Amino acid sequence: MTEPTSTAGLASSILLSFDVRADFGFLRKPDVNEGLSLSYNLLHRPALLGLLGAVAGLGGYAGRNQRPEYWKKLGHLRVGVAPLAFVGNEAQDKGDRPRHERGSFAKTVLEYTNTVGYANADGTWILRESTLIRPAYRCFVLLNRVNAVEEILYQRLRRQEAEFLPYLGKNEFALSWGNVQEMPEPRPFKGEHEFQVVSAFRKTQRVSDAVARAVGLRARQHGPSDPPFLHFERLPVGFDEHLMQYCYAEFVFSNARFQADAPIEDLYEWLEGQVVQLH
Repeated sequence: MTEPTSTAGLASSILLSFDVRADFGFLRKPDVNEGLSLSYNLLHRPALLGLLGAVAGLGGYAGRNQRPEYWKKLGHLRVGVAPLAFVGNEAQDKGDRPRHERGSFAKTVLEYTNTVGYANADGTWILRESTLIRPAYRCFVLLNRVNAVEEILYQRLRRQEAEFLPYLGKNEFALSWGNVQEMPEPRPFKGEHEFQVVSAFRKTQRVSDAVARAVGLRARQHGPSDPPFLHFERLPVGFDEHLMQYCYAEFVFSNARFQADAPIEDLYEWLEGQVVQLH
């Protein structure tokens, strides 16, 4: 069990969560598969910081080779994300359909016709995008309320107010948020007992070995009635300052429980004995 690399400033910090939902979402991947633009499944760190920037009233991309204002002022924040199966009053025992299955949201292909003249010089240009259906996420953010921008962000998240309209990848996919919860005195998880990471967490070789053991243990304990699952995804975590493109890391979302000494870094205690990773 490895504690967060630094606990400085935790005395003035607050760990906040809020639930985000949208009817559709499109978190564009840089690659295209046979003319079909693909979307990330999980809300990644740069996209979440962009959402927070819209709430706080910070600018986005101002020009080529320029970092967005929200990244300059919020790029240091520790955040975490978990996909949500149910939001608000939704519940399985009410017969509601889960929003995701084992960490993966349903998708549909939407087609758009680009009507810009120069784009249609050789015929009509049709855009095809694999779009998330009913995505929802629980977002975690560690805020320092001494920082003026972070205090504004804290207050607006709690009041469900935003300076700019937040959206999930595209302007037409407006999102809403609610169920704001907070832990006033965030504490690093010290690995004193078995645990489940309720957020997505980074996958390293050492973590992969721990995941394999945890999945095997859950399978033996719960059997076919509640099988273990693993959702793997390579996600953006930041920007390369020289190339001005995303930096990536491998992530896992799972229902597996880990032994106390599992080598998963940057874990924090959350409400009701839960554990989240902030990166």
